[in-house]
Amino acid sequence: MDSSEDFGGWAQKQLETLEKEDHVLAEQAREIGVKRSRLASQIAELRAAATMYLRWRSPNQRPSIPVGESKGAYATPTMTIADIAAAVMRDQGGQAAARQLIDVLRGAGKLTGSDDRTAYNVVAATLDRQRDRFKKVGRGVWGLTNKLLPAAPNGNSEP
Repeated sequence: MDSSEDFGGWAQKQLETLEKEDHVLAEQAREIGVKRSRLASQIAELRAAATMYLRWRSPNQRPSIPVGESKGAYATPTMTIADIAAAVMRDQGGQAAARQLIDVLRGAGKLTGSDDRTAYNVVAATLDRQRDRFKKVGRGVWGLTNKLLPAAPNGNSEP
């Protein structure tokens, strides 16, 4: 057996080891992404519940947890534009203006380098494609479909 066969066998074993390690790391990264997505959803739901509670408790005062207070809360790598829009809408009791969505999406790094018209078109097209999740409720205002609205403090699905 010459040294080239020894190297070939060694290289093959190294490749297999590295590919296995890469596969394990890729699976761990996927699991982390899923966990972060769940956490972001839980954060958004809790923020929405707290906002609705504060609105119910003090209807004449602005809630102390405004949308986008922490734009980083929406900036998870696995969240799509639609996922972030849904989280913002939940924060707002079920609907949000396109301007709010654009501001949060820009803060989350999802609409970089877009002028306002392009950003609006991207958001509108994204939400329009997902009619099972979103509905247009007015000029420049989108809302969640009823099945996605968070429960109100009284247990109803209407905000």
